[in-house]
Amino acid sequence: MPETVEIAIVSFSDSPSSPPQSWLDNLKTFASTPGLIALYFGQQIEHPDKYTWVARWTGQSAIDDFHNSPNFQAWADAYAAPLATSVIKTTQETTGEPAIPLDSPCTEFFINHGASDDFHKARLDPFIQKLVDAKLPGLIGGSTGEYKTVINVNEEVPEQKEVILLLGWVNKEAHTALQGEGGTIVSNLPMILPYSKGFHLYHVNLKKL
Repeated sequence: MPETVEIAIVSFSDSPSSPPQSWLDNLKTFASTPGLIALYFGQQIEHPDKYTWVARWTGQSAIDDFHNSPNFQAWADAYAAPLATSVIKTTQETTGEPAIPLDSPCTEFFINHGASDDFHKARLDPFIQKLVDAKLPGLIGGSTGEYKTVINVNEEVPEQKEVILLLGWVNKEAHTALQGEGGTIVSNLPMILPYSKGFHLYHVNLKKL
């Protein structure tokens, strides 16, 4: 059965140069939750005021059990207290192994919103396969999923369907070096770009908590 994956994007009220230690300590306790396979956290390279965590679960029932546990509300209150913005997206439909890009030294998050109904399986999955088949230098592997936003605090989040590509790289520079005209990535973008209403992209050097 495919894993359930959560992707969260947060920022802090006081715009600190690093997350409050008490908040990080609280987040780390989340890592021992039953049914949680792995928890990752890191700062967005392109947007240093934003941070991303990703949770891999055995299934939606494990998330539900966590939300219904006796200590959840106290944990959630401490989690939310210092945040200026918070978004959590979840998927139960993934292609590929999420662990591959998430365990990589650098993870690319390519978020497509307003995607067509066939975007995930008929467009994004073949796109990533072309990149893998080309054996691009520095590319480790990827995973895709159709996500829905389940929590949104003070952020503008498109209501339309979102499909997210996670790609693992040896570093951000390896990805940047392949974005020139005529390369495999750019030449295959027409497979996907006309079929969503927009996208945004960022990289994170995730650490497993």
